Amino acid sequence: METYRVPVEQILIGADYSSANYEVAKNALRNMAKTTVEWSVIGDDGEEDGVELRWGLSSLLADAEFIVINNRVYLEWSYGPKIRNHLLDPSRYVQLSLKICS
Repeated sequence: METYRVPVEQILIGADYSSANYEVAKNALRNMAKTTVEWSVIGDDGEEDGVELRWGLSSLLADAEFIVINNRVYLEWSYGPKIRNHLLDPSRYVQLSLKICS
């Protein structure tokens, strides 16, 4: 399982949040851990030959924790393997043109 880590101030920079009380962030993480993600795939050309239908579910986050290293607070989290694979699969996202028309 791959783990991600980021300083908490980078996450909260756009939220105009300056408190050392992380209860708001903890509640958000609790809610993300309780969030169930479902998927349904028809006609999968994946690893198993002949798969016609695939349905599954998982929680959004596998785990998350705050870690203090040298007086700096970090958020570390990971996704379950199936969620991670779906999130990182570029074919799942719409390709948008970045050309700006004036």
